[in-house]
Amino acid sequence: MKSKTIIKSISGTNKVFEIINDDWGSDWIKFDQENDDGIDGLIQVRKKGEWTGETIYVQVKSGNGYVKTFKKRPNLICIQLNESYIESHRPRWNSLKGAVILIFVNDDKKCFWVDLKDDSSYTSENKSIILVNKQNRFGAHSKGHFKKISGFFPEDRHIPTVELNNENLSHIKLNQPLNLSVRNFYKEWSNSPKEERTHKSLGEIIVNRVGWRHISRKQRGINKIFQSWLLLSAAKKIIQEVNVLYENRNENTSDDELRINTNYALRAKVIFPNRQESIVQVILRGYKRINTTNKTVEQKTWFYSVYEPRRGINIQ
Repeated sequence: MKSKTIIKSISGTNKVFEIINDDWGSDWIKFDQENDDGIDGLIQVRKKGEWTGETIYVQVKSGNGYVKTFKKRPNLICIQLNESYIESHRPRWNSLKGAVILIFVNDDKKCFWVDLKDDSSYTSENKSIILVNKQNRFGAHSKGHFKKISGFFPEDRHIPTVELNNENLSHIKLNQPLNLSVRNFYKEWSNSPKEERTHKSLGEIIVNRVGWRHISRKQRGINKIFQSWLLLSAAKKIIQEVNVLYENRNENTSDDELRINTNYALRAKVIFPNRQESIVQVILRGYKRINTTNKTVEQKTWFYSVYEPRRGINIQ
């Protein structure tokens, strides 16, 4: 029989999933309990179906049993954990690349959030509690709200710049249909020397049918397909010059193998010779398989997508 605590935990996590899936149109990736290490899951933020590269790591606490009331803090929800839990997990929360929040779901299914990287979320008077502002409701509006918080997501001024010249746009042939010229460029890129497909942190990037099928699938719509085709040369240069800006991973363990699946986002401000500069994002996917018996490691990373996450917004 499930305990009331487990039932409330599952119900609270389901509520968070409902908001992320239905209201945000984004992904909730649940972590296995044995691998959570103070994180229950992560939010992979999407805009119009495309991953923005923004990731939010989440710890979920459900039920009013976690609440401790203090008369001197009427505007705060004090989440009672324990001192050793907070002390052991804060270094982990601070080290993660991306935002890290706690979402509290009360017995009425109302959700509140707090930034676990913010020192003001803690108090030296009682090191066993986390302070949640009652005004920080977590819901459909939060997706846009988080983008307005300074420092919550990396800002444009920290994004590297990549400059293209006319030669970089030569994959578009005026004497050929667009789909033919970009397909030929993709094949040439796929068969190019390893050095031309090497990322300084991830090593060789495989350019294969997975990426082509993704960016060219009909479900994306003709505008997104054309946008990705036109940006292929920018993607090639970004992979060569830009380090990883965002990443999220999911670990799966079997009897003799640990598999780590990872999504990477490389983002750059691209200066084009023929139009206005824009933010361009490249998505890579990869895995690492570690055989825990013989200690062998297999690792691969491949190109998955390229697009402008702010298409239609005037980038200054």
